[in-house]
Amino acid sequence: MYVFLGRVYYKHETDVFRYYRYDTFNNKEEYNEYLEKCKAVQLYDTNVTAQYGDQLITLSTCEDSQENGRLVIVAKRK
Repeated sequence: MYVFLGRVYYKHETDVFRYYRYDTFNNKEEYNEYLEKCKAVQLYDTNVTAQYGDQLITLSTCEDSQENGRLVIVAKRK
């Protein structure tokens, strides 16, 4: 669904997308907010979408283009 570059942010940094803080969603609004934030930073469009209730997995690995950089993949279970 989404592939993007991210990083681990310092506590004092504000207004940043901490994708790693989303591990559960309490409601449809939180779920959709997460997907919108992923879409806003995606590297390219995969033409795959999710809807509330779909199970998601987030994979993250080190990426050296920036300090504490990460390459992130968010996918849904079929």
